[in-house]
Amino acid sequence: MRFAILLFLTLGLCLPLWLYGVVGAPVTGGPATGAQGNRAPEPGGAVGGHILLLGTSLTARGDWPEAVQAELALCAPGVRVERLARAGGASGWAEGALEERLRTDTPGVVVIELSINDASLWQGVPLVLSRARHLRMIAAARQAGAVVFLALLNPAFGANGWERPGEARYRALYRDLAEETGVGLIDTDPFWRSLGEETQAEMIPDGLHPTGAAMRAGVVPVLVEVLRPVICRG
Repeated sequence: MRFAILLFLTLGLCLPLWLYGVVGAPVTGGPATGAQGNRAPEPGGAVGGHILLLGTSLTARGDWPEAVQAELALCAPGVRVERLARAGGASGWAEGALEERLRTDTPGVVVIELSINDASLWQGVPLVLSRARHLRMIAAARQAGAVVFLALLNPAFGANGWERPGEARYRALYRDLAEETGVGLIDTDPFWRSLGEETQAEMIPDGLHPTGAAMRAGVVPVLVEVLRPVICRG
């Protein structure tokens, strides 16, 4: 009886840890850290000059999307970068928001940035559910004719990192999904991981939201590099 109780308690503790990526491998079966680096999407058809950024407060805040637009406009005049993002937004909200938008609007490119909030224990999005929602969003955007990218912006640090104990596996999920589905991957991890602790604290004062200067230094160049071959074809 004692063994049965101990086993029950152990399973009761381990199951949530597994569901939220704290222990175990990602649901896709890949390595816990994934293969880092940007990934070009599989070749597609014609791409218009409308880029939709679907994301969290990292996308909603600051002027970095305008900076991306200005850089891409040098080779693609008329390009438009639009945000569909909100603070606290996770895949549950985003799936419905994207579905509604695609009914009336078809962007040429959809960039999905939701990993950091799906990883939050406050959001309660298990890895397997995050994966399923992202697969549906990818399919919906592609069916509408868009080229899709998954974007990994900055990871969380400090108290905001503690709230996301399985974040590494949610980030690995993006890498695995890009490999599995052929969508593009925008991976800014090399920049953020290269920072010393002092610089990191200056650039991300609350451990979650980078300053405007930090986003322009660490995110804008990566997005422009990855999106330019798609937006500026020919």
